[in-house]
Amino acid sequence: YVELVDALEERFGGEWYVLVRQHPQVVARNLDKSVSSKRVIDVSRIDDMYEILAGCDAFVSDYSSAAFDAAVMNIPVFVFAYDYNEYVAERGELMWDLNQLPFPYGKNEQELFEKIKVFDEKKYQRELTQLFIDTELLEDGKAGKRMVEEIRKHI
Repeated sequence: YVELVDALEERFGGEWYVLVRQHPQVVARNLDKSVSSKRVIDVSRIDDMYEILAGCDAFVSDYSSAAFDAAVMNIPVFVFAYDYNEYVAERGELMWDLNQLPFPYGKNEQELFEKIKVFDEKKYQRELTQLFIDTELLEDGKAGKRMVEEIRKHI
């Protein structure tokens, strides 16, 4: 994780910490062994992903939908697609073409770190805005109210 911290600090400045959240099946096996730095914090046992995201200034993920949760919060998202070919071979094509998303991605660590170092926030925001327009995202805090109204129409 040291090189990730270095890349984030080079691009964004400041002092960075990495919060690691592994899949629950991985946590059950062996996560504690992989976290060995004061700048790396294991948050795998925290249930609420939104609590974690609230404390993040950038988000690195695999193919998790949590990337979109972070994007809605205007957090820069990076995708680490180290196993892309194997993933597609095993599960089929991803729902989203990585080349059509605003999230810079790397298929190995060096590529990911380079994408972080040259991250263009203005370009990211433009592409993110376009993604939200294209997908008709409506994030106004009134989804629950709209859902209740829609259910009432069908009762």
